[in-house]
Amino acid sequence: MSEETKETGKESAKKKGKAKLFIMLGAGAALAAAGGFGAEYGDRLSSLLVVENRAGTTSRRFAGSTSLSATDTNVVLEGRLPDFLGELTAGADVREAAAISTCNRTEVYLVAPDQVAAETAVLSMLSRQAGIRPTELAGHLYSLRNCDAARHLYRVAAGLDSMILGEAEIQGQVKRAYETALAAEATGPMLNRLFSAALATGKRVRTETEISASRVNVSTVAVQLARETVGALAGQRVLVLGAGEMSE
Repeated sequence: MSEETKETGKESAKKKGKAKLFIMLGAGAALAAAGGFGAEYGDRLSSLLVVENRAGTTSRRFAGSTSLSATDTNVVLEGRLPDFLGELTAGADVREAAAISTCNRTEVYLVAPDQVAAETAVLSMLSRQAGIRPTELAGHLYSLRNCDAARHLYRVAAGLDSMILGEAEIQGQVKRAYETALAAEATGPMLNRLFSAALATGKRVRTETEISASRVNVSTVAVQLARETVGALAGQRVLVLGAGEMSE
């Protein structure tokens, strides 16, 4: 390993460490403001839950190798989010809901009285959207609860959970996801406080640390790698696989 690579790794760790401090402080404050681990709805206590599905989930969260099919399990809900959230909150299993859906991840944030029932409802709806059986999708989902769920949203908004550390696009994607949930009247006291605080913390992380100093994203990294591999790209013919924002 070169000295330059070692230094880059140390700088990245320092940026990450300071950002994590903001996240721990912010997530705790947001949960306290939202009533600790739950929000009262009538006579039932509801808890925070996030269910995540992303491309390559198996390699990140579960033991074993990842097959080609396992890297193609992300259920993208873009354009269908209002209907998805409306249907999800229409039942008794979910009190509040918001969803972040990108080319790399689909995360559903829930406030629910029964977390197992809520997970089952999300699995059923996601598998229906993907046109596959729930058993085929179940192995590519994982869920986090209460403080872990809140902390995860903070990490996402700050760019700590992205393929490229500190990438800026995710902040706007989280904001649009929250605005969509608000417009669909799917949020409530807990998610409103949580998303507002997570977005504020993400902005603070980018302002007070150097995590976004390089201003890179997946697209710029791909172009850099292509130049290192084949040389100058001017006049080259390029085939781009994908139809999302990064491909454009």
